[in-house]
Amino acid sequence: MNFTAYYEFLKEYVSFQTLQDSVNFQAEAEKTIKRLGKVFLKNGFETQEYLVNDIPLLVSKFVHNKNLPTGLIYTHYDMLMPEISSEWKNNPFNLYLGKEEIIGKGVAENKWPFCIYLTTILELIKEDKLWYNVIFLVDGGQYRVGTSLTEFLQQHKEELRSDFCFCSTDCGVGEEVTIETWQRGGINFDLVLSDVGESSQNTILEMSKLLAKCYTFNNAIAIPYFYYNVEKPQKTAEVKRYGTNLEYRTITKSTKPDYTILDPTLEITGIISLPTFEKSTLAPRKTIANLQLSIVNNQTANEIIAGLHQRLKLVVPRDLKTELIIHEAFNPSKFSLNNFYTQKALTLLKKLFNQSPEKKQKERWIKMLESLQTTICSTVIALPMAQSTDHLWEANECLKNEWIAMMADFLRHFFEK
Repeated sequence: MNFTAYYEFLKEYVSFQTLQDSVNFQAEAEKTIKRLGKVFLKNGFETQEYLVNDIPLLVSKFVHNKNLPTGLIYTHYDMLMPEISSEWKNNPFNLYLGKEEIIGKGVAENKWPFCIYLTTILELIKEDKLWYNVIFLVDGGQYRVGTSLTEFLQQHKEELRSDFCFCSTDCGVGEEVTIETWQRGGINFDLVLSDVGESSQNTILEMSKLLAKCYTFNNAIAIPYFYYNVEKPQKTAEVKRYGTNLEYRTITKSTKPDYTILDPTLEITGIISLPTFEKSTLAPRKTIANLQLSIVNNQTANEIIAGLHQRLKLVVPRDLKTELIIHEAFNPSKFSLNNFYTQKALTLLKKLFNQSPEKKQKERWIKMLESLQTTICSTVIALPMAQSTDHLWEANECLKNEWIAMMADFLRHFFEK
């Protein structure tokens, strides 16, 4: 691989300051898309720019043989961390090339994976060694667009239809090569309590009581049938027995967690209490709490929402009005490993890295991935490109040069004839 060309392109790509909550995001996003569009057009791609919730998005296609299968590569260029910490040793938007690692904002998160995919594909095109047709879906709104992106995928499903999809939206397990097997589902909702009677209930006090009743004494989530069919995380264990055959004791020592199973979670992300009129000294008569549920495995969003309604009927005082406002709700996704393309990837990874990839469940939920799997391509290869030691979303975000070379080798072997 021509690493000089790769680092030159990555250096320019890192210079675009596409921090998601920055006031400069829109301008930087437009510069990013315009630049990428020129690169794709120069190399023979059909390219179309779209706006989704005013966020620039790019679809670029290279079809050189209609009889070949098509691979979709999904990537995003918006980044977390609205403020740059003073702990950065260098300007985070000037790529630092070290002997063993590179440092810059986005190098570990999702800018370097896009660059390595693109550089590899362009090399194979020039050498006439590309075995697949390729579509790049470059999104500036993984954290900003939300539901609108799922609508975009539905509207353009024929244009984006693919045989398999590569995506990288998380980090691996430690420094190990990793593949994701599940993505958590999620429910983001508001719980509204209103006093509509004459008793002048303090709704913020009642909300506090209600939220406390969302959990049991051992911190389990108290929604009817919530844990039905939920797998429990397991740990591989080393078992030792001491004593004679007649009298002995067993000691079990946990050695390694099973990353393929995670617990569901319920987070309270905000509470707003509204008085009946401005500067009122009376108890607030309306309180709104925002909550987020992460659901796993065999749980379904609709069943959880039904359980929430049932729970509210049992614990809310009768003279208070309750309302659930669902902002988004979607089920967990399972990324099958038993298909030709994923097996091809696993075989190559094992051969090149000399180890079987770790398997993990995605901790964060991204609704777009469920829509991608159900609308565009059922075979999603969720391959984290970053390592958990690469300081994602922290100062001095870095990536090892050795890791870049190894992943470039893997992508070349996967996509070439």
